[in-house]
Amino acid sequence: MGNVDLSTLANIATALTVITGVFFALLEARRARQDREERAAFSTVQAMFTPEWIRSAALVQAMPPGAPASYIENNERVLRVAWRNLRPYVESQRQKSGSEKNWEWFQWLAEQIERNGSGRTSLKVGAQRANRDWNP
Repeated sequence: MGNVDLSTLANIATALTVITGVFFALLEARRARQDREERAAFSTVQAMFTPEWIRSAALVQAMPPGAPASYIENNERVLRVAWRNLRPYVESQRQKSGSEKNWEWFQWLAEQIERNGSGRTSLKVGAQRANRDWNP
């Protein structure tokens, strides 16, 4: 083992260089993917939280819980509310139209959030991870 020729050392050095390069390339690709995901999430939040949306959220918070349908119908600005406050209005609209289709997905989403959302998510674990294996 005492006589290792120069070409063997060069081959070992080349192999180590390639392995190191691949390792750092994988790390960089992972970091770049995380950066893209963060930028996409930030862009989504920026697009959603327009000044109009923020004003409407304040209106939603100011609504009395279980507000009657007439309260919502008579105030156009309040017509984009959370399910808890909107439920009487939605039920009234469904009764008037004779159809359960009104606001169906809004209600479904609110119920999923109530059932699956509260205790399992945090600032470090989002719903996309906490409910990854969820099936409807």
